[in-house]
Amino acid sequence: MAKEPAHSFKELPLRLNWHIASFIESDQDLCTFYRLCRSTHDALDGHNMSFWRARFLSRFEKPTWTGCDYVKYKEAYKKRRQALMYGARFNRALGRNDPYDVKKAIDALEVLRDMIIDSFSEKTDDDRELAYDSKNMKTIKQVIVNHDLLEFIFPPESRIAKHIRCMPKQLLYIVQVVLAPAILSLDYHNIMTSNFSFPKSQQVVYGNSPIFGGINSLDIDMEWVLRHINFWKHHMIRKEENTLFEAFRALDEEDKPRFWSHQLKTGCSGPGKHWKGSYAFIERVYISHPPWSWIEHDPGCVRRLGQEFCATGWLNALPPQQTIPGWQRMTMMKYFKDENSAAMDLDALWAYEGVVLPGGEIVLCRWRCVNDGTGESMYSGTLILWCVDGPRYVRTAMEADNGDIL
Repeated sequence: MAKEPAHSFKELPLRLNWHIASFIESDQDLCTFYRLCRSTHDALDGHNMSFWRARFLSRFEKPTWTGCDYVKYKEAYKKRRQALMYGARFNRALGRNDPYDVKKAIDALEVLRDMIIDSFSEKTDDDRELAYDSKNMKTIKQVIVNHDLLEFIFPPESRIAKHIRCMPKQLLYIVQVVLAPAILSLDYHNIMTSNFSFPKSQQVVYGNSPIFGGINSLDIDMEWVLRHINFWKHHMIRKEENTLFEAFRALDEEDKPRFWSHQLKTGCSGPGKHWKGSYAFIERVYISHPPWSWIEHDPGCVRRLGQEFCATGWLNALPPQQTIPGWQRMTMMKYFKDENSAAMDLDALWAYEGVVLPGGEIVLCRWRCVNDGTGESMYSGTLILWCVDGPRYVRTAMEADNGDIL
């Protein structure tokens, strides 16, 4: 009796078996159907692998390699579904010299990288103002909840085996950097409760190590970027620090860091119009002098809070990093003009340099006072910005225009 279903399917036309398979939701059931008989096998693998293309596109968004042979759809579908179903334990991959755990972690990272690249690929310019449900992004967020990818950012040295080089750190760092909105979020309790290597991150943030390297300085130091994200995570989402947590929690949801909303592409995209953020610096009186000592400070370098300033800057497109496109280099000068003569105040110049993450939603950079020290003695700090453009600001602009008309 157990063989009767196989004989029954064997008598059906291949096209009908193809159609039946398209209604099977479970991958496990699909594998069972695939192995029933030669007819079911040929129905799925025949017709130039068209079934696997349809299956892939029912679960994921259109890939960047659409012109390839349909065989790749089957291979990619199998790799993605296995990685998403079984996941990876990154704490084990980072802390043990176990080839099996490392292989699973690498597969998971490669799948996430490819899904990031393909996300929003089916969104057109006509959909820009409409709600668009990205299948890839929905799956990526589920991975963040179900697995520990973002829980182990710079884990303690005691957790890292001497063979950590088995894990491709650059790929790990870049995936974690692109998922920064989840790291800087109050929605993921598993990420909020884990915090490692803050002292080292703080040292990097206030240091002067190069941000860009490689040929023509086109390669981003991903550890530098991730250190900055880890620094801001420590202050923004840890209530125990009593620094930025309350202010960050009080923000409306639309005013918090968010994921990209269009397909990532290489090139320069115009910056948003509305931004929020924070900057940090260390007051020298706490570094070089006892609290009761006076400190001389150049009046030109005192921050002019509330005073209007001018800024001139550039956005330069960077090549894909680990095949993920959309990175930009940001450089900017902030300066003040005399109210009477409009001359530039050369004693108050501020330089900014940093990285715009793919999607243009988050900027991480380093600032410094041009006239105050060089090298390790340079007066500098860190800055984070995130775009908050949205319907609310569109409505505000429209209301302002209507008010002007009236």
